[in-house]
Amino acid sequence: MRDEARAEAEILLTRLAAEIEALSGDIPALYVREGDPRDEVIRLIADEPSISQLVLAADPGPGGPGPLVTALTGRYVGRLRVPVTIIPGSLTYPQIDQIT
Repeated sequence: MRDEARAEAEILLTRLAAEIEALSGDIPALYVREGDPRDEVIRLIADEPSISQLVLAADPGPGGPGPLVTALTGRYVGRLRVPVTIIPGSLTYPQIDQIT
């Protein structure tokens, strides 16, 4: 099961990386880690000095921004060495392009 999940994650990341490259011309670095997402994001940022910013999307729905956004902008923000940018999930691609 673990190998299947990893293979599915790698397929998804490869597809998304191709989209990012088509839009920006840059090839993104890809990371697949197992564990609690919050802890793994914190560890990855600590392990990778080339990471200079964390960009997260917030769910605009009634459930709130999501557990990762909530944790990394609240109680765990002090464990990050990079700034955090929150993108409202309700923004359209043209709106995102306008602010970047």
